[in-house]
Amino acid sequence: MVAIIQGSPVFISAPGKECTDCEDDLRQQKLQEAEATRERSVVDRVSLSATARRLADDSAVSVDEAEGESEGKQGSSPLSTPTEAQLTEEERQVVQELQARDREVRAHEQAHKSAAGPHATGGPTYTYQTGPDGRRYAVGGEVQIDTSPVPNNPEATIRKAQTIRRAATAPANPSAQDRAVAAQASRMEAEARREVQAERAEENNELLEDSNNGEFSPISSASETNPVSSSESSSASGDDGNDLSNPKTPTSIDNRFKPFTASASQITGSLIDIIS
Repeated sequence: MVAIIQGSPVFISAPGKECTDCEDDLRQQKLQEAEATRERSVVDRVSLSATARRLADDSAVSVDEAEGESEGKQGSSPLSTPTEAQLTEEERQVVQELQARDREVRAHEQAHKSAAGPHATGGPTYTYQTGPDGRRYAVGGEVQIDTSPVPNNPEATIRKAQTIRRAATAPANPSAQDRAVAAQASRMEAEARREVQAERAEENNELLEDSNNGEFSPISSASETNPVSSSESSSASGDDGNDLSNPKTPTSIDNRFKPFTASASQITGSLIDIIS
């Protein structure tokens, strides 16, 4: 809130002239300045709304927490803040329970966040409760996780469902909601596995149909596995089409089982050489 206040008049004596009633003027000036100061203090008074007072209290609590942590590191007593020193024994017990709950909740939600990996849509959000010491303590929380299947990719959906189930059961004591999310992830994984099996069965049926239609031959010809150029075939083949330079490599499937018959001019060497 800003206010404009008229300043008090200042009396300045003209040079070369004797000041008359200067003491009265100075006394009057001081009285006017004091009155103006009092008016400013009244005008500058700020009126806070309920929301503003709550925000101011939260800010004050944050300062107390920061100071309490710094003093705690220096080895001060647990009753480091003035508000805690004024608590009753019952109120101190409530504060200790809230502190333990706060640590448990934060560890619980952080376990969800770490295990969820890229499927977590944000950081943990907490529900707070104000204790007898004026501080806020986390008493509940949640982590948003994307549990939708991966479109047109059942195998990726299986991996995602497994990650979600691990994230839901990551804390030491999963809640009922955590177990419900884990069950939902298991159902999503089972559905994705059925899709994978259906796709594989369809692929096998297509291969079987192609084989029955003759598009795939179980035995390939020797000419495909051991191609021979036309020039080499004409120069090294006999009248019956066999490759005389390499009798172990027939030019067709039929020649593989056809006995080799050599002419009299081709039979040379000893009997052992011929048999071998």
